[in-house]
Amino acid sequence: MTDRTIWISRFRKPAAVLFWVWLVCLLFLTFWPGFSQPENGEESFFSPDYVFHFGAYFLLTGLFLLWKFSPGFYSNSRTIIFSLLALFALAVLTEFIQKAIPQRAYNPYDMLCNALGILTGFIAWYFPLNRLMKTGEKKRENP
Repeated sequence: MTDRTIWISRFRKPAAVLFWVWLVCLLFLTFWPGFSQPENGEESFFSPDYVFHFGAYFLLTGLFLLWKFSPGFYSNSRTIIFSLLALFALAVLTEFIQKAIPQRAYNPYDMLCNALGILTGFIAWYFPLNRLMKTGEKKRENP
């Protein structure tokens, strides 16, 4: 492992804790009836709430990928696909569950922003971390 991969691997445990704390906070904000956005009778294509949805899932994806920073995770495409599907399922299910919660509403734009946050977060975090992991493996093989 290179110095950079060792340095980043030190963040695995804090990233795991932050991932779970952020997930609990996200679920609380998603399901608590008092945090509903006031309805003004019309849906606009852009709302500051959409930026929050995007950023929340971008951060959740990044923390997840930092937590799982290891050669075993980054070399197993099945695990990566399953992890992405689980994050997408979370994003979709939370929106559908909101239909059943008083003072909450289903919004397809929220779901879209959640999914875009996951996709963008995956691209922004996975590829640099994967490249760093492969660089560390090459240096370990050819000292």
